[in-house]
Amino acid sequence: MLQEIVKTAKIAADAAEQDQDKTLLFAYYDILGVVKTQAEAMDVPLSDIGMDAIDPDKYLTSTFD
Repeated sequence: MLQEIVKTAKIAADAAEQDQDKTLLFAYYDILGVVKTQAEAMDVPLSDIGMDAIDPDKYLTSTFD
């Protein structure tokens, strides 16, 4: 279930990045960041939830281009 949330959030964040929708980028940055932080806190491998290749900070820096 969490893998689907991560996958959907990444797809939506990429779309928001393409549309230059900074409000949505901040929202998806928050979502992906919280998922990553919580997974790390609970010792869940990021690869188990599809977060190993996702850098939430990418979306934060995209908002300042």
